[in-house]
Amino acid sequence: ERQIDHERFVSDMVLLMSKARFKTVKSNLEILLEEMVYYMEADYGSIHIFSDIRDGVHRKFEQYGRGDLDGIRKNLKFSGVLDELLEDTKRVEHSEANIRRIIEIFKNRMSTEKVTVMIQPVVESEKVIGIMCLGAFDRNSWDEGYQNSFDLIVKNLSSMLYKIKKEDELYRMAFYDGLTGLPNRTLFNRILQETLEDQEDGEVAAVLFLDLDDFKNINDLLGHSVGDKLLVEFVSRIKPLLQNDRYMSRFGGDEFLMVLPHQRDAADVKKKVEEILSTAIGTFRFDEREISTGASIGVALYPEDAK
Repeated sequence: ERQIDHERFVSDMVLLMSKARFKTVKSNLEILLEEMVYYMEADYGSIHIFSDIRDGVHRKFEQYGRGDLDGIRKNLKFSGVLDELLEDTKRVEHSEANIRRIIEIFKNRMSTEKVTVMIQPVVESEKVIGIMCLGAFDRNSWDEGYQNSFDLIVKNLSSMLYKIKKEDELYRMAFYDGLTGLPNRTLFNRILQETLEDQEDGEVAAVLFLDLDDFKNINDLLGHSVGDKLLVEFVSRIKPLLQNDRYMSRFGGDEFLMVLPHQRDAADVKKKVEEILSTAIGTFRFDEREISTGASIGVALYPEDAK
C-alpha cells in the first residue's frame, strides 16, 4: 500500500512539473518543494539553481517543515552549510563530479550534526543545472521507497529548472548589461521612477552622470580586453558606495548613471559625489600595468531641477 502511495505521489509531482510554463514555473516549483517536504516528512527542503552566466548559485528556493524556534535554528544552520559550500563555485566547476564531491562533504558535515539528508544533482544534457535537497533532524533514514521517489522526482525536475534558467537569462539579456551586470537604461528608468516616487517630503535625491576620461585611448592602445577589465573593476569599486546595487546603470560604453536617494540636503549629495569621484579616478592594475583614468561627473537634484 505504501508503494502505491509513493507511485501516486511521484505521478502527481511529475504532472505538476509538466504543466509548468514560464509564467507559472516559480509558483509550481514552490508547490513542488512544499509537497515534497510534507510527503517525505522532512524538516527542510531546498532547490539551488545554477546559471550559465554567473558563478555560484543563481536562484534558491527553500521550504521549512517546522516552524518552532528549535526547528528554525537548525534550518538556518543546515541551509548555511550548503550555501557556504556552493557560494564560491565557478561555472567551470559545475561539473557532475565536482558537485557530487561537494554533496559528499555536505552529507558528512550533516552526519556529524545527526541530520539525515537526501540530496542529488539535477542534470540536463549531461550538465548539472541545480541541486535538490531534503533534510530531517529526528529520523535515522528514509526507506528505499522514499529514496526512489526522491530520485525519480529529481530526474524529472531538470526540464522545470531549465525553464527557470532560460527565463532568468532572457530577463537579464533584456534588462542588464552583459559585461558589468548593471541595469541597462530601460530598467534603470523604472528604478529611477520608483526611487523618486519613494522620496519623503524634505528629502533630496540626486541623479549622477559619470563619464570616464580617455577610455577610448585605453581601448585603442591596450585593447578591448583591458578596457573591459577596467570597466568591471571600476563598477566593483563604485557599487559599495551606493545604497543599492540597482542604483547604478551602464548608460553607454564608458558612461554611467547613478541615483542617490533620501539625502538630507545638497551638502550631503556633494559629499557623496566627491567620494564617488575620488574612487573613480584611482589607479587600476591589469597584467602588470598601472592605468590611471580621470572622470567627469554631472549632477541633477530632485526635486529642485525637476521644476
